[in-house]
Amino acid sequence: METVPREKNQTVSFKTDYIMYKKVKEIFSERGYNVTEILNELFEQTVKKNNIPFRTEKDFERDTLIENLQDQINQSVENYKAGKTISERDARDRFGI
Repeated sequence: METVPREKNQTVSFKTDYIMYKKVKEIFSERGYNVTEILNELFEQTVKKNNIPFRTEKDFERDTLIENLQDQINQSVENYKAGKTISERDARDRFGI
């Protein structure tokens, strides 16, 4: 799929950490790019994939939460199979229901 060059006619401004910005500029420059080129590529890939083209911190947090829940469920199943259960009355008392 060939990308048709689009006119760059929208200026975008945002705030970020100064030190991080300088480091990002340095990293991009070492690879022959500038910030504008990389941000335009990010926008193009986001539209093309209809998604963020990389994993975000929220993605990692969600995956960790899901893994922890799966571990808890598995442990509960093992406890049940081993007969480690509590009565309905004890559960109601424990959770105040």
